[in-house]
Amino acid sequence: MASLDSLELKPEQKTVVEGIQTDLEKLGDASKEPRAKLEGDVADGITAGKLDHKKTDADITALATAVAATAPTMQDAMNRLYKTLDAAQRKKLVETMREKGKDMHQHMAEHEGMGKGPMTKDHEGMGKGPMTKDHEGMGESPLLKLADALALTPEQKDKLKTKLEAQMKANHATVKTKHEAAQKQLDAIGTAFEGDKFEAKKAGIGTLAPDLVKTMATQKVQFVETVLAVLTPEQRTRFAAHLKEHAHDMEEGG
Repeated sequence: MASLDSLELKPEQKTVVEGIQTDLEKLGDASKEPRAKLEGDVADGITAGKLDHKKTDADITALATAVAATAPTMQDAMNRLYKTLDAAQRKKLVETMREKGKDMHQHMAEHEGMGKGPMTKDHEGMGKGPMTKDHEGMGESPLLKLADALALTPEQKDKLKTKLEAQMKANHATVKTKHEAAQKQLDAIGTAFEGDKFEAKKAGIGTLAPDLVKTMATQKVQFVETVLAVLTPEQRTRFAAHLKEHAHDMEEGG
């Protein structure tokens, strides 16, 4: 949908596309309640000093289920988009989408190739790891903000660095496999969208989202547990408050 900015739409097409975008934006409402429940249970666990996996596992399952339920709406929206655009517009849209995907894939490949962990500088000065300053004066990364907010000692930072790098290494294969599967599906959807006929359900629109959300939520819980292991009781209280206040940043950083 972000790639639609590359198209020159007719007035009547803009009206339809705006309606489609509105419908898709509403899909986020379906996951608000289970996401809030997960964040609440995680915060409670932080305060207690130990996460309740029975609760967090159930929350993650509920979140994935909520996301899965949005697939029909997403598929209907994509079918409407296909019918609204002409063949040239569909082709240009797919080209733009693939170009963005290629740039993202290249960025990830370069990052992996440099072998940088979560606490170290990224490749060739293009960015900084989460325990360092972000690139080109853009500010501090989520983890550095967290370290400052919790007043972590140098020893705590060192322990966290070691633990998070090990966690990142353990999750690497899973993340890579899921990324490759998503890229393969994206290519297939693009090919179908360029064709004479398109059926979003058949193309697999929305089918990978539940598993992706489940993976991201699970890794966020792992991240929280890793941080929690090095904190004092006072820092745990700060961490719970920080997580609630910066939930979006923590998702990006974790």
